[in-house]
Amino acid sequence: MQYYAAAAHLEPIAAEDLAPLSTETPPGEKRIEISLAVQSLTAYEGDRVVLRTPISSGVRNSGLGGLPTETPTGTFNIFAKLASKYMGDNRLTDTLGDRYLPGVPWTMFFAEGGYAIHGAYWHNSFGTPMSKGCVNVHPDQAQWLYRWVTPTAAADEWEATGNGTRVVVS
Repeated sequence: MQYYAAAAHLEPIAAEDLAPLSTETPPGEKRIEISLAVQSLTAYEGDRVVLRTPISSGVRNSGLGGLPTETPTGTFNIFAKLASKYMGDNRLTDTLGDRYLPGVPWTMFFAEGGYAIHGAYWHNSFGTPMSKGCVNVHPDQAQWLYRWVTPTAAADEWEATGNGTRVVVS
C-alpha cells in the first residue's frame, strides 16, 4: 500500500526540534511514572519533577476482536522511538473501532506488543482513558518527552533503538 500527501500538508522537522534535552543529566537518573488511576504522566530527573501532564491510557478491554486494550502495568524501558509513525490495523471495514492513524507524532515504544507513549492529534480528551493501550499525550508534551528520553536520535535518524529511559506504569 502506498500513501501520498500534498506537499502543502508536509513540513520538515528542524534539527533543533529534535535536539536532545537535559543531556547533562545521566540517563539513569531520568524516569517516567504513569498513573493509570490519575491519568497522568510525570517525568523525573532524580527526585525533581521536570514534566507533569495528563494522559489518555487504554480503555478496559472493550472486546474489540478479543485484543487487549488496557495499558500494561509494570516497569519497562523505552526501546525504540520515531518522530512519526503510522499506526493502525488496516482493517477499517471489519469494525467501527479500527483506526487508521498516519503520522502519529513522537512515538516512544516501551512495552512489547506495540505499546507506546505518543502524541495524539485526533482528540483532546486527556485525563480520560480512550486509547487501545498506548499512552496518549498532547503532541507538544510528546515532542518534549521524545527529545528528553533515551535512546537519543540524531536529526537524520528515522528510528532510535536501545535500552532507554525507565517507564513505570501503575
